[in-house]
Amino acid sequence: MIKSAIIFSLLWLGLAIIACEQQNNMDAVSQLETTKVNLKKTEPAEFTFKTNAPADRVKWNVSPNRNVQIIPNGYVAKIYFGDAGRYTIIATDDIITSRTAVTVDTTTYIPGDTTTVTPPSPPVVYPPILPADTVIKVDTVGTHDRIVSLEGDEFTITPVIVDSLSGQGLGMRIDSKKHYPCSTTYLHYSGFWQESNTGPYKLSFYHAVQPGARFCNGPERTLLAAAHIYPIPHGKTRFEISLNGTTYAGSITREENTFTISWPYTDGVKFSKFVLTK
Repeated sequence: MIKSAIIFSLLWLGLAIIACEQQNNMDAVSQLETTKVNLKKTEPAEFTFKTNAPADRVKWNVSPNRNVQIIPNGYVAKIYFGDAGRYTIIATDDIITSRTAVTVDTTTYIPGDTTTVTPPSPPVVYPPILPADTVIKVDTVGTHDRIVSLEGDEFTITPVIVDSLSGQGLGMRIDSKKHYPCSTTYLHYSGFWQESNTGPYKLSFYHAVQPGARFCNGPERTLLAAAHIYPIPHGKTRFEISLNGTTYAGSITREENTFTISWPYTDGVKFSKFVLTK
């Protein structure tokens, strides 16, 4: 009887130690973060996973993985949900796994809809002129983001057809030509939006954001982003893209299930294809 009690006590002690270690691991990283948990279909959603592990060890997944587009960028992922429902977003660094849930309703996100997104004001990229005796604080802890100009860079846009019960439109993958320090550097841009229902869709590239030295992981890499115009009606839809002080203008003509992009530029901002058919 005494021997059984000792064995039982040892088992409970072992379980307590394991539970404590697991809790310490859970305390080592915050929960998966997002600014919005109630979304519309195809509405851009961004998730951040904070961990001390290198960015290239972070893996992203969604359950159920049904008509979902995941664009990972180290600790941050942009995810688009094509169907209504409840989804669990999962991020792991092979040691710690964090989850968060979002709900996607049956309505479809329309870029420029002020009830779901407000276009950001263009930031000041260049610092102001300071007096000669100004003391500039140095980021000694390496946690401050650094704004990097896009001057001299070019972007290639690869369009794909986005199709759902509520309509068709175009999703667009955006790739930079230049490489930037840190695999965790990302592009700050507006996404497509409209000033009015009859105006052109507008997309602005602002600058790159490079994490402080403490969070700068991985080799140099190009910038990767995504945007979309959805839904696109039959006929002609105008759009504009701004980069480094230049505004490029083009149009998308839809005839049934065929989309034709009119874009006369061969540098600055380029398209990889111009005709898409569902």
